[in-house]
Amino acid sequence: VERGVIKNAVNRSRKHVIIVLPSEETKNDFSILDFIKKNKMDKRGFRQTCCNDAARLLDSIGIAYRVHMIEAEFGQPFYSIEESLEFFRYYYPELRDKDRELGEWLESKLQVDANHGYYLPSTKKSAVLILDTQRR
Repeated sequence: VERGVIKNAVNRSRKHVIIVLPSEETKNDFSILDFIKKNKMDKRGFRQTCCNDAARLLDSIGIAYRVHMIEAEFGQPFYSIEESLEFFRYYYPELRDKDRELGEWLESKLQVDANHGYYLPSTKKSAVLILDTQRR
C-alpha cells in the first residue's frame, strides 16, 4: 500500500474507496503456517502487506476509515497430487527444496473431490477497509 496510490484514489473518489487486504502479516493460505512450523522454517519469508500496514499509512495521512473483518473459502481443486506440488512450488518458491515433506503434508491435507480428484480447503481472513473520502 503506497501513499501516492492511496492519495490518488481518494482524490478521484466521490464518497468511498474500498481496499481488501489480508488480515494477518504472515501468509497462511492453505494453512501453510502449519507446514512452516512443522518443518521449523523461518516464517519471515512469508510476510505480506496486511490491513495493519494500510491502517498505519491511513492514520499517518489523516484519512478516515472503517474496518470490517471477513472470512471466505478460497480452496483449490487439483487433478493430482503432482499438480498440487507444482502449485506450491510456483506460489511458494521457498518450498522448492522440500518436495518430500510437502508431498507428505499435502497428502494429509487434500480432500478427495469427485469432480477434480482433490480439493485443498483454505479459509482466507481478510480486512475490508472503507475509506471515507468526504471526511478528511
